Amino acid sequence: MSTVRQSVGALVSLAIIVGIAAIVGYGIGVRVGAGPRMSETKVFRDIPAYAGDNQVSATVDGVTYGVSGAVPWLDALGSWHEAGWPACVPPRSPLRITFGGALVLGPTGTGGYQMLWVDCRK
Repeated sequence: MSTVRQSVGALVSLAIIVGIAAIVGYGIGVRVGAGPRMSETKVFRDIPAYAGDNQVSATVDGVTYGVSGAVPWLDALGSWHEAGWPACVPPRSPLRITFGGALVLGPTGTGGYQMLWVDCRK
């Protein structure tokens, strides 16, 4: 009889330990997955766009990608610039642009479609 009680006690203890481990694992997983997320980067070539003052946007298949301020870019000679404004994007003008874009979401799940880089090579 005592062997059966010990076996039941051991099973209950094991179930409690597994339950606690599952809860802790879930909590860690939720915290890790709660950071900013980004969809796959898509490359769009020679797309009609419009530039304002330090901002540019382009619409592809009903989705508008944009950036303001600074963006990484390749100049006409292929040199990479970590930030700044692309030389091939004059302010307040329509243009055609090649860029990498993706859906970028913050930790709360909000965000939007952004230009991640601009390519000024022709």
